Amino acid sequence: MSSYTVSVTNEATYSGSICLFQLFPRLNDPSAVTYIWRAAPARPFAGQVQFTWQPKYQFMWRSAQDGESAGLSSVGAIEHKEASLWQNNAVVLLKAASGSYYFSQPYAASDSELYYMKADRTVDPEDKVRIGLSLDSRAVVTVEAHPNTLTGFHPEPVTYLVYGHWQAGQVFEREMYMQQALALSFNGRQQLNVHISASNLLQLV
Repeated sequence: MSSYTVSVTNEATYSGSICLFQLFPRLNDPSAVTYIWRAAPARPFAGQVQFTWQPKYQFMWRSAQDGESAGLSSVGAIEHKEASLWQNNAVVLLKAASGSYYFSQPYAASDSELYYMKADRTVDPEDKVRIGLSLDSRAVVTVEAHPNTLTGFHPEPVTYLVYGHWQAGQVFEREMYMQQALALSFNGRQQLNVHISASNLLQLV
């Protein structure tokens, strides 16, 4: 599996964190939440910051806390299951009689082009459980889990870089900060170089 690398040179006017997040343009769910997936502190003029990853996703569910809507990252419970297209691209979320949630074993869906997550009829919306995808066991995107629903995630999200004061795992409020983010268009390449200028602008170089 191919890996991707982003190298960032920071010449900004303040110290902050260089962060990555991913958006799934074909995900039409109003409850979708995006998370800062990777973050690294970066002082200006202190060398490059580099991120390398493979697009190997996991299915995840998490029980949301009240702080989620305020951009906090706390969770009550969480589970990850390895996912892969063509072989294990679907999973079912169920609620046990004891009240705990769990995943079925991943299986191959008839459509092998998306990652599918089904919420079983036992799922209770009052529990505020969220389902979605993670990378390296770090949350990328989640939606609200409702009984008897099927959510498909397209495997080609757009990766963005943003500079500021976020932490990995934090909810990224797209409505407020999207204009500060830089889309990382690889277009067949596996490595990109980004420069943060003295006017705090992010640019591909």
